[in-house]
Amino acid sequence: MTHFHEEPDLQAISTNTELVNQYIIRNTRTKFIFVTGGVISSLGKGVAGASLGALLKSKGFKVSMQKLDPYLNTDAGTMNPQQHGEVYVTDDGAETDMDLGHYERFLDVHLPQNSCFTSGYIYTQVIQKERKGKYYEGETIQIVPHITEEIKHYILRQTYGPAPPDVVIVEIGGTVGDIEGLPFCEAVHELRRQLHKSRSIGIHLTYVPYLESSGETKTKPTQHSVKELRAVGLQPDIIICRCQKEVAPDSKRKIAKSCGIMDNCVFTSPDVDTIYELPAHFRDQSLVEKVCQLLKLGKGAPVNIAPLTQFTASLSKLKKKVKIFVIGKYVDQNKTKGAQAREKDENKKAQIYRESYKSVHEALCHAGVKLNSQVEIVYLESSELNGANAAQKLADCGGALIPGGFGQRGTAELISVIQYLRESQIPFFGICLGLQLAVIEFARHVLKIRGVNSEEFNPKCRKAKKNVIYLMESWYEYREGKLAIRDEDTEKGGTMRLGLKPCLLTPKTKAYDVYRGVYDRANRRAEEAFRYLEVPLGESELVFPKAINNLDPQSLKATEAEIATRKLMTIYERHRHRYEINPQFHELLTTPREGQDHFVISGEAPKFKVGDSPEPPRIAEIMELKRHPWFVGCQFHPEFLSRPLRPHPLFLGFIEAALKFQERAKPQLESVAAGEKAPAAPRTEP
Repeated sequence: MTHFHEEPDLQAISTNTELVNQYIIRNTRTKFIFVTGGVISSLGKGVAGASLGALLKSKGFKVSMQKLDPYLNTDAGTMNPQQHGEVYVTDDGAETDMDLGHYERFLDVHLPQNSCFTSGYIYTQVIQKERKGKYYEGETIQIVPHITEEIKHYILRQTYGPAPPDVVIVEIGGTVGDIEGLPFCEAVHELRRQLHKSRSIGIHLTYVPYLESSGETKTKPTQHSVKELRAVGLQPDIIICRCQKEVAPDSKRKIAKSCGIMDNCVFTSPDVDTIYELPAHFRDQSLVEKVCQLLKLGKGAPVNIAPLTQFTASLSKLKKKVKIFVIGKYVDQNKTKGAQAREKDENKKAQIYRESYKSVHEALCHAGVKLNSQVEIVYLESSELNGANAAQKLADCGGALIPGGFGQRGTAELISVIQYLRESQIPFFGICLGLQLAVIEFARHVLKIRGVNSEEFNPKCRKAKKNVIYLMESWYEYREGKLAIRDEDTEKGGTMRLGLKPCLLTPKTKAYDVYRGVYDRANRRAEEAFRYLEVPLGESELVFPKAINNLDPQSLKATEAEIATRKLMTIYERHRHRYEINPQFHELLTTPREGQDHFVISGEAPKFKVGDSPEPPRIAEIMELKRHPWFVGCQFHPEFLSRPLRPHPLFLGFIEAALKFQERAKPQLESVAAGEKAPAAPRTEP
């Protein structure tokens, strides 16, 4: 191992990852908490780590979090949500693991791209360096040291910057003993040896089953799990027992003794009614005090999570109730098992649904609590619904939400349902694909344009000029300060319109009103408003460092003048889409016609121009029907910016509309549910 006798020139050592890592270790004081899991997967390492992070943050420490995913995918962007959970998108456009949603919601932070990386990403970086030749200088590339040094480098990058975090919580995905996770474990083992003893600790989350027949918890799985952990060079300092019921003191002592830790370093994470109760449960066990003691962080401020505990306490006191149907493409993954088998697996299926649409699920609940209403969420697979059965299936709903998705499967059924919702005046909220399908439905059944479709489902509609939804070929990429160019041959991974982008809201629209209402209430109460409402367009370089550099000055002045003249509001939202509403159809969609409803573009991207390049097409971000009580669709993903204590404005508006509709339509819904004169099924094209 190379040791420095004097401060090195970073420029000179930049091609040697090991030397860079040593320099960072010596020159930063950030402390690390490494979280591993054992026995079985899906124990809740992400929620446990996020809960601990929330407690540390409440004590005044600056906390960041990171997920190491052992999959060979370069990122989560192309993973099936039914297998891996939702794809979570960060401000800077990274497609990441769903656990980053837990991190951001619990800590109320905006995490950077480096907060999640996979084995595939690490291997890609190493191979690219090897191909360039100047990094490894002919060395034989191996897992140790080249892959492990690269992993350590991306962990240590969390300490970059003028204001590094006090603590970084690093979660290693999967289960200890998995072959694909071994390089991560080895890298953490090496890193912990290099760090001073008080600069890192290991927390191992393990399953402690409870046997009803004997009425006792079993510690043997935990003992074997820690044995596996030790085999890869890692010794836990703290063990958290994931359990159905509290673990008895004698079982805790047994675990401590057999695993080589102190008795007061064994904690429990039992089943709770809501994940937001877990920080309080850890607080009551003094987990954060033990962590501070082991890391020598000092006492810090007293733990204060009163707002979160008030949030969880209010869940049992909600006075109203509303039923919301989430109709998606990633719901039923057990189709081939038959109806009887699916009935037995209902609880497991419900969990699958929540993970496929985790942020949507949480955002609906956040909005419900704010409106003193319990939100009953019913998940329906798109293939289960059509125009013929929509009246019975949705008879007692307050509103329906169609979330994002990709591919043609199930879209004909979703279009039928959207037609029913539109004609029945039931509140509808479409996100990404949901908005696109709503536009197709309107073009087919109101504008009577036969054959209209999305290029994603039918590429031939481009030649026929019926592509109301088209493949985006160019847009202004704010983080890079240049136009992004795409075509049908572009690779799928990481090439969408991704991350935080500005949107201009038009006054006297539903979207404008709900955002303005939230913003005004925050100002009146001296609360922190949404980050994406805080940054005016003229200061967008604070969010996007290169955003203004290459813009045509005249284009920028024209945009700012338009904002002032039309009194537009600037918001920032996270995107993940490859297809967009074709601007050639904007006028048709928004033209008022006697006796018919029409769309209003209530939010659109700023029309920026880059130098002599052609101006990118107009991008409609939010569209809503003028006469419908709530028929709103957005191209971005608002669920990623909802927080327990600060629900997203669009979800608030949707739930509020659903509550009003449910109360107004209650007598009619009850008669339809009983099978009395259900509305006629709307006709739709296949």
